[in-house]
Amino acid sequence: MRLYLRRLILKSGVSQKLFYKRLIDLADKRYDEHLSVLEKKHG
Repeated sequence: MRLYLRRLILKSGVSQKLFYKRLIDLADKRYDEHLSVLEKKHG
């Protein structure tokens, strides 16, 4: 799945550098949301 997604994005003309920057930004956002949920649960 991951390789398929990468190929799909690279075929669409997005540079590899931009692809990974967006991927890392998304991962950071999701991790921040995860930490926020944990903090609400455990105070």
